[in-house]
Amino acid sequence: MYSISKAVHPEVTSGGNSRPSAKICFGEVEKNFTNDIKLHYKPVNLKHELRLLYKWMACCGIGCPVRLTENTSVLLLQRIYSFIVLLLLWFNFIRTMSGLHNDIRNEVFVAQIVTLSWFLQCAMKATIWFIRDLQPSNTEDFFCHWNELCQSVQSVKYGLGINQPKLQKSIKLIICSIIILTMVNTSIIFFARVGPIEETKNETLYYYAPLPEDAQIPLLSLIPFHTLAYFFPLAEFVVIAKVLTRQFINLKLVVIECMKKERWVESCGFLRTQHQNVAIAVYKADQMFSLYLAMEYSTTIAMLTFLLYQLILIHNQFSLFVYAMMTIWTTIVVSMIASVSWFSAVMHEQAHEIVHFIHNAIVPSEPSNKYVLEMDMLLAKLNGPHIAFTVYTLMPITKGFILTVIGVMLTYFALAVQSLPSKSV
Repeated sequence: MYSISKAVHPEVTSGGNSRPSAKICFGEVEKNFTNDIKLHYKPVNLKHELRLLYKWMACCGIGCPVRLTENTSVLLLQRIYSFIVLLLLWFNFIRTMSGLHNDIRNEVFVAQIVTLSWFLQCAMKATIWFIRDLQPSNTEDFFCHWNELCQSVQSVKYGLGINQPKLQKSIKLIICSIIILTMVNTSIIFFARVGPIEETKNETLYYYAPLPEDAQIPLLSLIPFHTLAYFFPLAEFVVIAKVLTRQFINLKLVVIECMKKERWVESCGFLRTQHQNVAIAVYKADQMFSLYLAMEYSTTIAMLTFLLYQLILIHNQFSLFVYAMMTIWTTIVVSMIASVSWFSAVMHEQAHEIVHFIHNAIVPSEPSNKYVLEMDMLLAKLNGPHIAFTVYTLMPITKGFILTVIGVMLTYFALAVQSLPSKSV
């Protein structure tokens, strides 16, 4: 890893013009580019790097959107296993819905609604990933585009590779975090139901309704599958969003360095093409995740609104155990929607941030028609439609979108407070 000034050496042609050469100097002493941000000059096969995550998803019964094996028998068994897990997740949701408490003011009803919402989210996520397993064309198209264009030989020469050790470390850390969360969640529910505290036993009877108490052990065994189905889709989304964000940041650094070394005119065409390639990668990734994002926002915002309403406005009706559990659920739900929103918004911001540096480019006294065309195309892309993940292709997820969602929720709570009796406020 080294500065682009060493990666792309100017060569003088017979006409006296400088152009970037195609030399790669591997093995140079590692040097920081700027502000501890480094460029990387080795291509990364993103599909290969994500295999560990996909293997864990397949082992946990979540549909795997890539082919981990060419053996058709093994592939068929994996799909049957995923389908059985999917059926069990939907069974748990339908069972819980059929056993809802009649009294809507009872804390048991509130806990059932939250549990029902969580089961619904887990079943819907597992369904989306199972469909992606059956129809992996969008996922394969994204990885093919990434390897052929975003990590091409020419782009890697400019330092637009990915930090492979850091990527592997992030993936392993995410997997370990999900496993720990699954163990903690399962332990809490198991302890609350079969532990020594009678109060928690009585308040968790709703979890098995309308089935008899003898069904508690089989139902408890489904909790790990629900938890894994809840977190693993977010893990895949976060990893891909971070990789795309890093690619836009690296591209910005190359633009800045080219301007410092007065190589912008020669490099403009390539950098515009590379930005377009990464933007297309975002579009292809959005085709993979847009349905998931629509489900995540619709169900999570509804669940979060219900939880906050109960905690803030109706809190005096709950026991300490139920209040503590609802607080934990609220924290998890806020973390989920915040993660999706933040990584999406940061990626969108980095995709368009290059425009601020393009305006500082020194224009040649007699620019060629090709240079003018390349600049027009680049500025049109940067100032045009949002390069962003979308909620089912309808709304781009930007920082403005996040503020809009927060504003709508605050408005709802303001109206809810006004509608309550004076003694309840």
